[in-house]
Amino acid sequence: MKNNRFRCHPSLIIENLGTLIVGIIAILVFNANDFVELFQEAGNAVDLKDTIIGVGILTLLCVVFTGYQVIIYLKTWISIENDTLLIERLTLRTIRRNFSIKNISNINLEQNVFERIIGTCKVKIDTNSQSTANETDIKIVLKLSDAKEFRNYILEQLDGESKNQRKQFEGAVESFDVAYAPGHIAMHCLYSMSLTVAAILIITLAGGTVWLGYVIEDGLTVKTLAPLLGGIITVLWFIGTCLYSLVRDFFRYYGFRAKRVEDRILLSYGLLRKRQYVLPVDKINSVKVKARLISRLCRRQSVEVICIGVGDEKSENSLLMLSERKDDILGRLALLLPEYIIEEPEIEMRRPCSLFSEIYPLIFMIVVEAIIVATTILYIIPELNLPAIASSLVAAAAAVLIVVYIVAIALRMKTEGIHVGDSTLVAVTGAFTRVVTWVPYRRIQSLAFHQGPFARHFGYAGGEISILAASASSTHSLPPLDEKLYRRIQEKIRE
Repeated sequence: MKNNRFRCHPSLIIENLGTLIVGIIAILVFNANDFVELFQEAGNAVDLKDTIIGVGILTLLCVVFTGYQVIIYLKTWISIENDTLLIERLTLRTIRRNFSIKNISNINLEQNVFERIIGTCKVKIDTNSQSTANETDIKIVLKLSDAKEFRNYILEQLDGESKNQRKQFEGAVESFDVAYAPGHIAMHCLYSMSLTVAAILIITLAGGTVWLGYVIEDGLTVKTLAPLLGGIITVLWFIGTCLYSLVRDFFRYYGFRAKRVEDRILLSYGLLRKRQYVLPVDKINSVKVKARLISRLCRRQSVEVICIGVGDEKSENSLLMLSERKDDILGRLALLLPEYIIEEPEIEMRRPCSLFSEIYPLIFMIVVEAIIVATTILYIIPELNLPAIASSLVAAAAAVLIVVYIVAIALRMKTEGIHVGDSTLVAVTGAFTRVVTWVPYRRIQSLAFHQGPFARHFGYAGGEISILAASASSTHSLPPLDEKLYRRIQEKIRE
């Protein structure tokens, strides 16, 4: 590093003011006619005075908020002292945050559209701390070249790597072990579509087609034109909402590439928001192989890694590989993460008696649905003067939900199980989405299992394990299995 004490890039002020700027522009655009009329009618002194006061107050608020951001920028310093990263905000309320470089889990780079235009980059740093695992610990905005230099310096301090190793790491950006074409990314978005979105899309298309056929059969008139346009707009809105998730994921994973460099994995992807992750292999606490319903039907699966710094924010994802066939995944994983062998071992499945653990939720669901259906048919439908077919549709919808839940129970009984290996625990969970989780015993922080009256009588138990990760990924549920298996897991953790 050329300078051990520096500030963020000045563009940070504009980024922090982004919401305010967008809000003002939106107000001016959507209320342009009102503002023109306001100034035209401000002919007398009273109206002119009120207009000037209103504009003055708005301007003052903008100046105060901008001045506040400028002061924070000027008073915030980042410095590196020995093996400590220090962030100071020397305002009226002084804040000093110290981070040990040796405790840094990973350091990532991210660029949104604005940052790519002006040549800056956001540096995101995470530490090995469970208390802050749900959010990024440090965010710094620097010029792109300075951000890369800062990242390389931190990596050098972490592992004491040589200049040759740094050149090899920097050169990895130009050549990757795994790279996906746009067509492959688009198919991954389709394979990973949730069952709910797929169901809504199919029902909307089918219902819209049937409804449009009835309208055309009855004949188009001036009176039916307005309802027809309204119905078409509604159908298109539902379809657009469903397709939005596909388009969003395509933009997110566009240009997905990965490479193994020494003891790190470099990930790079994103169209509008470009991300570069540096994952130290020794910080990976778990690996998941996931297959949603469409993926299972097409024999595809994707791979995720669980660690601090990836997937701890809503806009992030912990994917290591996109949806592929099992043989292709094994080949790519041998390049990226040979430490994990995801060749699925023999799984000890759930015992039939564990079905008792599913009875109480099913009974509760049936009772609640019966109350809702009865209330709807006896009171709500007559009150709204809806046609008689509405009662049948409500009852049919409730029956479908119960059937889907029973099918999910059957799939869980057929799918779920665990394998207690010598060094790794393998857990298979899920109904429509099948998830296989590999967790080394040394990464497990805690194990908890529970038993109800039926479970104690029949000798099985359900449980969960905890690892160091964001809250959404820190707890992994284990299926109801023989109590002896949980005792064996306890012994493996203690070893």
